[in-house]
Amino acid sequence: MCSHDSVVIDVSTDGVNAFGFRCKAKFWPILGCLAGDSEPFIIGCFFGKSKPGDLQTFLADFSAEVAVLLEDGVFLHGKRLDFSVRDYIMNAEARAFVKCIIKHNGKEGCEKCCTRGKHFLGRMVFTNLNAALRTDLSFRNREHPRHHKRNASPLELIGTNMISQFALDGLHLVYLGVFQRWLNFILKEDHLLLTMILWRHCQET
Repeated sequence: MCSHDSVVIDVSTDGVNAFGFRCKAKFWPILGCLAGDSEPFIIGCFFGKSKPGDLQTFLADFSAEVAVLLEDGVFLHGKRLDFSVRDYIMNAEARAFVKCIIKHNGKEGCEKCCTRGKHFLGRMVFTNLNAALRTDLSFRNREHPRHHKRNASPLELIGTNMISQFALDGLHLVYLGVFQRWLNFILKEDHLLLTMILWRHCQET
């Protein structure tokens, strides 16, 4: 969204296989998109044999630039426009990496609730549906230290709200999660037909 007085963007990052799944080389682009628009643009890109090993290095230039833009705004045709990041949109693994928290399959990996999971049939499940919600303040104060890794994310250090600005990923939670398990049950593990249905559904949404 680029209104008369502000520029608002969404940001995303994830790993992309560069030359097919047999090749270990990966791109990790940082993408931006004006809120309300559908055309992303490249902010930065990492390339290597695996995901970035050091988050501080991976986000150093991006977080420094965002900090300046948040403070000084964007100047367009001689006019100052406020700048903000609305949401960070990425899958669970990328969110855990960027937020410096344990992964979603850890016992305290739920990003929205202060609950402790348990193993059930080879999966991590969270059964407490009435657990207290995590907040930006509780995250910042490390009220649940087992949810966090040792170092703070560069995004947190520039004032990012680490709960409310991180949206959960509908593609993996719904379309490739619950919906895929339901189709597996209906189609009795017909993976080719399942893939075709999911692909068509994702193209239409």
